[in-house]
Amino acid sequence: MRNPLGVLLLAVLLVPAACTAPPVGNAGLGVQAGADGTVDEVASASAPDPAPADQGTAGSSQAAPSAPPTTQAPAAAARCRASQLGQVRRAKGRTFGGPVVSADVVLTNVSDSACFVSGWVGLVFVGSTTRTACVAGQPQDGCGELVDTTSTVRGPRVQHLAGSSDAVVVEPGADVAFSMVFGTDDCFEQPYRVRIRIPQSDGDLTLEDPGICLSRDFSVTPLGSTAG
Repeated sequence: MRNPLGVLLLAVLLVPAACTAPPVGNAGLGVQAGADGTVDEVASASAPDPAPADQGTAGSSQAAPSAPPTTQAPAAAARCRASQLGQVRRAKGRTFGGPVVSADVVLTNVSDSACFVSGWVGLVFVGSTTRTACVAGQPQDGCGELVDTTSTVRGPRVQHLAGSSDAVVVEPGADVAFSMVFGTDDCFEQPYRVRIRIPQSDGDLTLEDPGICLSRDFSVTPLGSTAG
């Protein structure tokens, strides 16, 4: 027969072991202590890695890459027409020592659109700065007036000076220039005006009173560059 006192003593000793909760201070990673002293396991033992931010969306900490700058001429730019470069003027030239000098010609884009030029201009020389002589005591019609302002002058073969002939974009209101280079020691004519032909253009430009000499060696620089 079992001793009732021994059974009761064994029951008393087992109760504290079954009801004692594990110490809260021993909860490690993946273990969370509840307010009632119970222990719940967390779904992940470590904090999840932050999800990458969507590129280009609001709240993103990394800006989307910008488009690279372009160095090419605008696709919409066409070759300059003569009417677009309608303002023509002569700028001060240079002296290269001895009889060789240059005269710069400046063309201005007077239109509302960008256009481009390239290569060397063609030149046609017109008229002369020579005036009718006046003889003292012998009045005559046309005395002191220009002899010719309309005839085409047979000028020298215009040579092309070395330089870049790449396309040059001329924005509205901007200038593009070239130089005429000539000698003054063998000048055989001073034209009254010069007609300027832009490569692959639709007409001529006119430079009045160019102030140049037609000499055996007469050259032009490419559009977009000047001598010296």
